[in-house]
Amino acid sequence: MCEPSPWPPPNWSRCAADCRWRSGSSRPGWQRRDPARVAQDVGDGYVTAAVAERVYGVVLDGDHADLAATAGRRAALRAERLGGIPPEAAVRDTMIGVAGASVPARGRDGHWYCPASGAPIGTADDWHDDAVIRTRPAAERLAELGVRIRPRSGEPAVLLDEFVSPACGTLLETRVRVAAPEEVRAR
Repeated sequence: MCEPSPWPPPNWSRCAADCRWRSGSSRPGWQRRDPARVAQDVGDGYVTAAVAERVYGVVLDGDHADLAATAGRRAALRAERLGGIPPEAAVRDTMIGVAGASVPARGRDGHWYCPASGAPIGTADDWHDDAVIRTRPAAERLAELGVRIRPRSGEPAVLLDEFVSPACGTLLETRVRVAAPEEVRAR
């Protein structure tokens, strides 16, 4: 007979959780999703108009996406990821709705490139080292995105790291992890 595992595990203070996903690994990133499909999702009741604008960067005009307003909103969201600085590079229109458009690739010259804009990310061995990293408590950030989640009241904190292209503000990867002990002490 199996014994149930204790919860939390006895070594809980040493456990580390590390969950990563690329916004474009299985489907296009949130803000590269085809605006017409987001408008359809709103019409079908899958998301609200507020989530369409806040998360997908899609501004609706009735039942349809306002493409000019959507382009402006998406640029503003990318600038927000870069600390309020307008992106140097634009996301290529040909990358809207393309799966895998946020998976960085290393060029023949040894540089890492953002496939959404074609802009260089950096030359480090690991592209993560040259990305802009935004770290926030997971419950706080997910709530901003319209995800209902109960905030964690104890330690260790659960954090969400967002890795962003420094040139175009494209979200390249998101990592959910348990805070390291030194991060807990610093809070």
